[in-house]
Amino acid sequence: MLYAQKGSGETRVRVEGNNSWHCLDAAEVVARLGSSTEGLTAEEADRRLLEQGPNFLPGGKRRSVLAMLLGQFRDVMILVLLAAAGVSAVVGELQDTIAILVIVLLNAIIGTVQEFRAERAVAALRQMATPESLVMRDGTARIVPAAALVVGDVVLLEAGNQVPADLRLLESEELQVDESMLTGESQPVGKDVASLGDDAVALGDRRNLAFKSSLITRGRSLGVVVATGTSTEIGQIAALLSDESGTRTPLQVRLARFGRYLAMAVLAICAVVFVAGLLQGQPGVLMFLTTVSLAVAAIPEALPAVVTISLALGARKLILEKALVRNLPAVETLGSVTFICTDKTGTLTENRMSVECVILNGQRHPQLPVAAREVQDVPGHDQLASLETELAFVGLIALIDPPRQEAAAAVADCLAAGITPVMITGDHPGTASAIARRLGISDSPGALLTGPELATLSDTDFATRVASIRVYVRVSPEQKLRIVKALQDAGEFVAMTGDGVNDAPALKRAGIGVSMGLSGTDVAREAADMVLLDDNFATIVRAVRAGRRIFDNIRKFIKDTMSSNSGEIWTLFLAPFLGLPIPLLPIHILWINLVTDGRTDGRTDGRPAGPGLRR
Repeated sequence: MLYAQKGSGETRVRVEGNNSWHCLDAAEVVARLGSSTEGLTAEEADRRLLEQGPNFLPGGKRRSVLAMLLGQFRDVMILVLLAAAGVSAVVGELQDTIAILVIVLLNAIIGTVQEFRAERAVAALRQMATPESLVMRDGTARIVPAAALVVGDVVLLEAGNQVPADLRLLESEELQVDESMLTGESQPVGKDVASLGDDAVALGDRRNLAFKSSLITRGRSLGVVVATGTSTEIGQIAALLSDESGTRTPLQVRLARFGRYLAMAVLAICAVVFVAGLLQGQPGVLMFLTTVSLAVAAIPEALPAVVTISLALGARKLILEKALVRNLPAVETLGSVTFICTDKTGTLTENRMSVECVILNGQRHPQLPVAAREVQDVPGHDQLASLETELAFVGLIALIDPPRQEAAAAVADCLAAGITPVMITGDHPGTASAIARRLGISDSPGALLTGPELATLSDTDFATRVASIRVYVRVSPEQKLRIVKALQDAGEFVAMTGDGVNDAPALKRAGIGVSMGLSGTDVAREAADMVLLDDNFATIVRAVRAGRRIFDNIRKFIKDTMSSNSGEIWTLFLAPFLGLPIPLLPIHILWINLVTDGRTDGRTDGRPAGPGLRR
């Protein structure tokens, strides 16, 4: 906790433990920060600025475009293809060499563009900053750059302002704040200055705090700065986003493993064929050219091109399904998803409040008009309480943000396809449970876990429960990231949806991050692999179906290619052991390779999905 320590004629603010400002009275917070309602002096503010640093999010170390480009050539399959290109050049097949190099370079450029675009997420986060703030300095209000704010500064806020730092509210007049970027909840939150007794209260329930980059939608307030820069809640999200490197897609993992096994098998077979040919008395030059040609023939150099074309065609089709793919490998990743961690508001629900029912005189009415009367003399602010006296209870109006009509069917499709939907929301447990029950996600109280409860679980305990939890409520950005990591550690392929800044680290970490296109922030979209243009959960399910079809077709291409190549390999491999001469010359091998690869190219996307693909 931050607190003020006086000594040697000056006040220093030190950091000790966790920030629990919501648990302290406003007067105690000001005292511990060595400040007052009149604010800091200009001299003290300058001294603290030198000590604490400016109030902005650092950009961090960024890789150059050249480093990103070179990093694309570390994949085993790419190295095998480069070796094949070199071998083709040695035997005089310049057309094969040029074709392979073009394919490898195209893949490297695509990967570089995707990585460069992903790093812009933190840059977008930095741009969400307030340029100037109204601050009390030397007892008077003055406008200062937001970057010059320090802990202990007293800031004045009113409707339309963006909160420049994390503040503990000292005064509040009908204050409402839009914190959707941090909590994911679209409704503005009412604020007050009363202290809270629970230190572990969720972020969205800390009503006496205003967080950096949130928006004041109503009222006025006075608050003291308790955190700046990277120490703010959004600063900690930026740190998580910078540190998170993401994961390789299932296709990348499988192709890398396939490339390693293929390279070892080809080298072993070529060595056996070369030695057997020499023992038969074949010329060394002929055997060298034969084994080199065999190596070129065995490697499916068209595979990267076929994969890229298939994913591109799949991405184009997904646009028609209201899903915009920002990272091509994400198209295939959709087909490997086993868990979908989805937001509630706007994704599973309509994001609009409607009347569920009216209870009047103990009876339930599905529809009932509501009447109002005019007040001739509008009371003053100090007389509003008089309107709340001598009232008679009439009834209750139940409001709900209803589930989307197609959401229940989409959840059922997920379950039928072996995909587990999990709801992660900043809303309250009762609301989340009601929506989860209606959609068929879960109706068991034991399948719900709150953020404060998750904070008490060790990684080992959480690992034993993560597979059974279907609803998470009141969770922090760090906890969303922890949920994704725990599922991945359990061997699951995770899709994560989100729209706010608080979702960005988990979006980047997930096997595929899905951002909302209508309500999503720039930060979430930059961190995501796919953007839903209609913010609809059912669109994810349709995209998963398309991803499974694409993966199935890529697998068919590999089987076709390797089956044709294996005929050449077995012919050359077995001939020496049967006492036969070399059955195929290098020119024969290269010609067969050209014909068979040309036959299988370009047919991966148009094939129908195999039976049982959805399951």
